[in-house]
Amino acid sequence: MNLVQLARATLAAFGFAAIAASAGAQGFPNKPIRIVVPYPPGGSADSIARQLGVQLTNSLKQQVIVDNKPGGNSVIAAQSVANAPGDGYTLLISDPTALAINPSLFRKLPYDPVKDFEPVGLVARFTFVLLVNSASPIRSVKDFVEAARARPGKMNYGSAGTGTPVQLATEIFKDLTHVDLTHVPYKGAAPAVNDLMANQIDAMFTDLASGFPFIQSGKVRALVITNAQRVPALPDVPTLAESGYPGFKLGGWYGISAPKKTPAAVIASLNTAIRNAVASQPLNGWISGQNFEPAATTPAEFAEIVRRDGQQWGDTVRRLDIKID
Repeated sequence: MNLVQLARATLAAFGFAAIAASAGAQGFPNKPIRIVVPYPPGGSADSIARQLGVQLTNSLKQQVIVDNKPGGNSVIAAQSVANAPGDGYTLLISDPTALAINPSLFRKLPYDPVKDFEPVGLVARFTFVLLVNSASPIRSVKDFVEAARARPGKMNYGSAGTGTPVQLATEIFKDLTHVDLTHVPYKGAAPAVNDLMANQIDAMFTDLASGFPFIQSGKVRALVITNAQRVPALPDVPTLAESGYPGFKLGGWYGISAPKKTPAAVIASLNTAIRNAVASQPLNGWISGQNFEPAATTPAEFAEIVRRDGQQWGDTVRRLDIKID
């Protein structure tokens, strides 16, 4: 075979590959899609994944299955998706932990948040709320700070896990208010809230959606939110700025990612389906009703959010010397 023939053969091979990839993308999806959740059933990520799954099942005409893989500070779930085929049938729903926080917490991760994932799009944003048991005599941030300073290291707080946004929010709060609290990590927000209601821990930050039903039932008391303004669901709960700590504003998000090398056409198809789902009355209404903020994005916008938050959370982790227990 001469050079001209070799060149023609090579171009033909690339052409056939491109056609095959295009055909595969055009036929997407033709089997069930799995959304991997890094937390146990019952938490916010799980709830959003299931509600999103219902809408995607309807629009994509394929069953969307939720697969809970808790543990390892989101590493188990993220690694399983990173190692999955890049075909769009295995997706990760995550808060900032897996993609923006873990790179600063671990010396060596079994996945790379940039090299191993394709951003698909954001689904929702959330704010944090500080909770205590309803039987606690603590009724304000001022009360909380005074109680903690009176018993350095004796009061504890729960979190959805070391390095999760809610744990980092508490560590930032500790630094801001100069209090010493002992960390009790859990595998998700749900078991932590359960122990707060059982008086096994003294306090915890959680996302507003996870905490709101228990606030509403009177089982826990909300002291403060990390939003810039008060939220309609809790009009009587002040912001930290109103409580004497200006400049403290913190929140998080839930987004969908796919394994690297997922075809661009498949990513575009998934992004369109997610954006349409978030804009639809059933999901948009549910997200707002659960005290999240609907927040669909393009893949490029989501990639920029992950990059920016990776810098911000990473700075916090390093400045406060936060390590995995």
